[in-house]
Amino acid sequence: MKNKIELEKQLGKFREIETETLRSISNDINNITENPQITEDSLRKLENIVRQLAAIKETHNWRLIKLLKQNHTLD
Repeated sequence: MKNKIELEKQLGKFREIETETLRSISNDINNITENPQITEDSLRKLENIVRQLAAIKETHNWRLIKLLKQNHTLD
């Protein structure tokens, strides 16, 4: 079982795949702003960005819930 310090360190950090996803999202947003035409492709990219961000948010919520269930206090 991990101690409280290890759990707190993991809590405040993104996983590698989440970091890669955020970089990809950033690149997509930059591409859309550089070419501000409204197209079906840009709409699909924006929808994909929203879904990816929602998935990352959901993952973090569950991590917090799991830590709280283990009676760890969070700041």
